[in-house]
Amino acid sequence: MKLKVLLSASCLSIAASSLAHESGFYTAAGAVFSQFDARLRAEGVSGTDTASSHFNEQTTQATGRLFAGYQQALHDHSFAAAELFFTPHDSVKKFDFDLHDPDSTNRTQIGSLKLSRDYTVGLNLKYGRYFDSKTAAFIGLGFLGSQFTTTFRDVTQSTSDRNSVFGVSPTVGIMHHIKPRLPVSLSYAYDIYKTFKTKNIDMTGADDSLRITSKNRYHTFMLSVSCML
Repeated sequence: MKLKVLLSASCLSIAASSLAHESGFYTAAGAVFSQFDARLRAEGVSGTDTASSHFNEQTTQATGRLFAGYQQALHDHSFAAAELFFTPHDSVKKFDFDLHDPDSTNRTQIGSLKLSRDYTVGLNLKYGRYFDSKTAAFIGLGFLGSQFTTTFRDVTQSTSDRNSVFGVSPTVGIMHHIKPRLPVSLSYAYDIYKTFKTKNIDMTGADDSLRITSKNRYHTFMLSVSCML
């Protein structure tokens, strides 16, 4: 009986080792569910009128993501990986705002503002460790580059401004092999972007120009399937 237990433990260790020490290139595809936390400030930058509105709203979006990477086996059932990824258009949020005189309580709606993340490319660096023959946990840090489009629309015009914005994305997750070279991963990432400002936007019927300051965060949950090549 004692021999049987030792043998089982030995086999488990070998199996875990064979997975953890699997090195090579891989591709992956995943479903991404993001909660978009938009923090915007619209303010006048010239003239006699003042446009001033603050937004802090959330919206949930779903999209896909493609990966290509390389995993390197390390000692003691652990591994490291580096992967490139691409996410297409995945979030749109619309806001209505108004124009007001700071010395008056009168407010008049002047238009709407739409913010979208058109695409994202990035690099993830990950480190993980196997608990048993099939299951591992990992942590990571991503470096993001996204294009955001800010669109202002009023009764007579529509003006867009595009900005390339960079950020970081700490990640945690678990991975389980449904087959030896076919793992499924579930992960959470917090995308933190650098604050950016749009160009000045002229408003119909106002002496003011408008500038938008945008500070964006994403809570991202992802389910992905990888294939070792």
